[in-house]
Amino acid sequence: MHGIRETSPGQPTAVPQWPDVHGSRAAGATTPFFSLCESRHAAGSRLPRHRHPRPYACIVIAGGFEEVGADRCEPATPGTILLHPPDDEHRDRFGPSGAICVNVSPSVAWLDATRNDDLFGGYRAFRGDVALQMGNAIRTRLGARDTAGRLALEAATLALLSEAAQPEPRSGGSGAWVVRVCDDIRREPCAEWTLAGIAATARVHPIHVARTFRHRVGLSLGQFVRAERLAWARAALSASDASLASIAIDAGFYDESHFIRAFRRHFGATPGSYRRDRRA
Repeated sequence: MHGIRETSPGQPTAVPQWPDVHGSRAAGATTPFFSLCESRHAAGSRLPRHRHPRPYACIVIAGGFEEVGADRCEPATPGTILLHPPDDEHRDRFGPSGAICVNVSPSVAWLDATRNDDLFGGYRAFRGDVALQMGNAIRTRLGARDTAGRLALEAATLALLSEAAQPEPRSGGSGAWVVRVCDDIRREPCAEWTLAGIAATARVHPIHVARTFRHRVGLSLGQFVRAERLAWARAALSASDASLASIAIDAGFYDESHFIRAFRRHFGATPGSYRRDRRA
């Protein structure tokens, strides 16, 4: 989606063999380890299927879009970090508010120094308030020209990638139960999930469940369940003719208006407009 020109101090400019930034490029910066830029995308715009030879991270600051790859359909909302490996192929569809993104392309030197960490070894998505805060911290420092400012920019970028590279909380434990819980919720998003029930199944203390789940996934349990229920509802809108009220109740929402508000916040469009657009 976002190609970023990369330069190395003291060497000729190296332009990766991929498209330049899509949308409008509002600001950018280069450090010894990263090339960064802010990109803005028009409401309702689309990018056809494409791929990038180099890895990159995209942090959604405002608005949102839907990214479709070979084996995924990922809603990207504010606070989402998308880690793309080399040659990741996908297409993008921007919502009614467009999108503002911060894009990070690691240099060859950084990839060499971290080749054993495998951060960009496969596609991954993270969400959370921490990611949004870090993305905004990077964005506000893109115009830095002094040494301190550029150090702060690189530190903010490293902090964000460090957060993405920490699959387990440092307090210990394998965290394998988190994967099982996520899989269970994805299989039955509309079930009556409770913290006590999940803790009992995982054989983990409820406090540890809450803290560890947020650290691993970037969302609280409640936020994760809500996101999966909305994903289920979105699929139901495309695959069935059921009424919005029926889908809302089946997805665990109090009523249709509650469902519409939650759907619009998450996907940037109302359920009705989403259904009409998909069938157009």
